Amino acid sequence: MLEPEIAMDVDDVCAKLQEAWLAQYNKDWDDDLKSEDIRTWEIEKYVKPQCNYQIFHYLDDPHLYDKVQPYPGALDGVRKLRKMGYKVVFVTSCPIVTSGRKFFWLKEQGFAPTEKDYDENRKKSRLNLPYMLDDRYENVKDFKQKGILFTRPWNADYSWANRVNNWDEAVEKFREEINLW
Repeated sequence: MLEPEIAMDVDDVCAKLQEAWLAQYNKDWDDDLKSEDIRTWEIEKYVKPQCNYQIFHYLDDPHLYDKVQPYPGALDGVRKLRKMGYKVVFVTSCPIVTSGRKFFWLKEQGFAPTEKDYDENRKKSRLNLPYMLDDRYENVKDFKQKGILFTRPWNADYSWANRVNNWDEAVEKFREEINLW
């Protein structure tokens, strides 16, 4: 029997990207913006007007991931999912200039992906896997199989039945799913 696969988002599911991203922005622009302040995916609406779309230039910095920390429970959660029999495929989108950096971050943090378990993909909804765990509403909404939304401030206002609020809930959700598999 094949092991069920999960398309696992990296940023703000496993990795606290936004925290490191905002720390650099706040330092450069003398601001105090926090993740909790961001209520939609359009982060440029929350930064100082003179910054606007320049906020996305920070994502081009290959050293940004040097400052990124894993979310509490993420590594333990991924390990538990694997023990349950799931194959975790890390799926992420990133600028060309930082291509591959998240793969090495995942290895450094102990998530232990192989090249077969890592996919840089801007069209996640087209993946043909049974499950997706992501913090972007549009990704799970457009996913053809079962999309599970990881709650973050920027997706809290969306109504979505398959939602988890933390890694303990994510593990429990997939424990229920494995019994249906």
